[in-house]
Formats: sequence, structure tokens, C-alpha cells
Amino acid sequence: MSTAQRILDAALICFTEHGVEATSIARIREQAGVSIGSLYHHFASKEVLAAALYLHGVQSFQAAHLGALSSDSASSGIQNAVREHLNWVESNRELSAYLLHHPRPGAAADGPSELELVHRDLTQSNRIFLRSNFSWFDARVSEGQIRPIAKELFLPLLLGPAQEFTRHWLAGRMTLSPRQAAPELACSAWKLFAPTGEAHEPLD
Repeated sequence: MSTAQRILDAALICFTEHGVEATSIARIREQAGVSIGSLYHHFASKEVLAAALYLHGVQSFQAAHLGALSSDSASSGIQNAVREHLNWVESNRELSAYLLHHPRPGAAADGPSELELVHRDLTQSNRIFLRSNFSWFDARVSEGQIRPIAKELFLPLLLGPAQEFTRHWLAGRMTLSPRQAAPELACSAWKLFAPTGEAHEPLD
């Protein structure tokens, strides 16, 4: 594991236990087991570290989602993407909660600082994520595997119910786990996209 990743992991532990505002750089340094110089070498401030952790979480989720969606079969891709969303949240509960509650890093007012670089990376990652989803969706529509709807509705329809479930699960309001909910939510997602008259069978 790289030093930067050790620091990110330590920051997540500290932020989860104490909150971002109450967590000091000294506490993160101690949790990571690195020198203060090493920590500042990778992250110029706690604000930059918090933003970098957000970026790390977003990129991790996006990579998992795109990997699951990559099937040429619309049914498999859609159901796999929903399942992966739920699996990722359950496997990364603390990071998921951090993404849910921590504000999205914004642009820095003073130009190309470390914080501005994180913001640019996040914007680029989101742009690639949307482009990849839309490209996959357009290809499946052109093949007749998905009923023709506005592509801007693809992600809200695909992940909206799973996101709502995991939001409540993270808050402790669900008895089912995300993995237990995955088969039904994945099947329901496919029903939203399947061509008219096609059988709606869940994946095994």
C-alpha cells in the first residue's frame, strides 16, 4: 500500500470516528503511522486531504460500476450494475457514508492550488463516467436491447432506487442488507429498460 493510500485510509477512520471538523492533522498522522512531513508531502492541508478522500471514493465507485456495466447484454449489464452498486456500498460502508454526507469539493478561488487540482480531477472523472454510461446505453438502444428513452434518464432510473435504499441503510433504517436487496432491485431495474413484451427474468 502506498503512503498516500495509508493516509487516506487513516483519514477515513478518523473522520468516521470523530467527524471532519473535530479531526486534527496530528490525529490522522498518528493513525497512519507516518511523519508530519510525509503527510504534508502528499496532502497540503486537511481540506485537501478531505477532498482527495472524496475523489478516491468517487473513482472507486465509478470503476466498479463501469466494470459491472461492461457486458454486451443489456439485461446482464443493467442488473450487474445495480448489484455492484449495492455490493460496493456494503463493502465500503464508511466510505459510502463519507461520500453521502461530505460536500462535493468545489473549485478553489485562488487558482490552480492542490484543492483546485482535486476539483479538476473530480470533474474529469465525472465527465468520463457520464460519457461511458451514455455510450453503453446508446449502443444497447441502437441494437434494440433497451427501449428508446432519453439517455439523461438512464442513470436516475438505473441507480435511483438502489441509491435510496442504501441511503436509508447507511442511516440504520433498513433490516435488509444491500446484498440481500440486490436481486429484487436489479430485476426491477431491468424491467424499466426492457423492450416491450420481453420477459423480465432476474439473473441467477
